[in-house]
Amino acid sequence: MLNIDLKNFFDEFNYGRVRGYFLKNNYFSLNENICNLIAKIACYKNKLPQGSPCSPVITNLILLSLDRRLNQICKNSGCTYTRYADDITISTNKSIFPKKIISSYEENSITLGKKFINEIISSGFTLNEKKLGYMIQLIGKK
Repeated sequence: MLNIDLKNFFDEFNYGRVRGYFLKNNYFSLNENICNLIAKIACYKNKLPQGSPCSPVITNLILLSLDRRLNQICKNSGCTYTRYADDITISTNKSIFPKKIISSYEENSITLGKKFINEIISSGFTLNEKKLGYMIQLIGKK
């Protein structure tokens, strides 16, 4: 199991990003005034506040395309992708993680696969290296 934390998660969703999502997303097709109003209501001090009931809903909407891309990388590698807010978990039953997910692992250092990490970075996020974790559990072994 691999745990990844996205650094300063809610801070990355500013007024412009929230407004732009609702303005450009074809499923909503909202007029500009409504998009402005939603972003004004949802954002506090130019960011989505942690603890607001609308913040996780809006971040999930905005990150749907990132989730799909990361899920596809994981699925193609025989892994399962899960995200809850800023916490991403990748799990697999394989004895080692596929190189597309973890390109290298040393005792205290994990290097994520290039395409995987590029998807995260291109979506405007950085990793919280202090919370990057890797766990191996041997099932049925004593």
